[in-house]
Amino acid sequence: MKKVGSIDIWSHYYERKNLPTWPSETLVRSLKGSYIDGIDKKYKGKRVLDIGFGDGGNLFFLDTLEMKLYGVELSQKICEVTKERLTASGIEADLRVGSNACIPFPDGYFDLLVSWNVVHYGPDLDTIDRHIAEYARVIKAGGRVVVASVGPDDDLAKTAELLGERQHKINLKGDHRLGEIYYYFGTQKFMRSCFKKYFTQIKTGREKVNLFDCDIDSLLLTAVK
Repeated sequence: MKKVGSIDIWSHYYERKNLPTWPSETLVRSLKGSYIDGIDKKYKGKRVLDIGFGDGGNLFFLDTLEMKLYGVELSQKICEVTKERLTASGIEADLRVGSNACIPFPDGYFDLLVSWNVVHYGPDLDTIDRHIAEYARVIKAGGRVVVASVGPDDDLAKTAELLGERQHKINLKGDHRLGEIYYYFGTQKFMRSCFKKYFTQIKTGREKVNLFDCDIDSLLLTAVK
């Protein structure tokens, strides 16, 4: 998730009461469609963890699957604001302060873990490896992870300052992440190689969208513990 030095930035961003909230359409298609071979769509009553849930957009969607909702974010303030949004819609969720590398739940607790554009929040490969290892720790045997990360043709990556191999300093004008340092996988092949130490049945994909003047490029991965 976001590095600790960014807590104030992200807390301020997600505290906004009028922040628009919607789920990732790609996540919706991934979990409800027929794109992932062997996925168990009997979601009701199962535990799902949303790492870096932000404004709660994906939690609103996951609630429609009748799953038991859990989430981790950097600050108590983000947890409180998003909890308030969910509660106003009659949705219960256990939201806790934590990070990619420190998930405050026991081993083998979750059936599904969603990591949507947060796994890359770290300066180097060792950090990313710790993130993936922590994901594997909290997922039960046979459980699934679904991950999205920034692709090479995304505006965030294209405008970033390259500090080292796969190490990017965000330089997108007007973006609240300006100056942050992230480690992007770059290719599906490399992304697979990072996860195969901890997961099996790995499948990757890529989605590229041009929304008028905005290029969005996502590397996607799903795997089984």
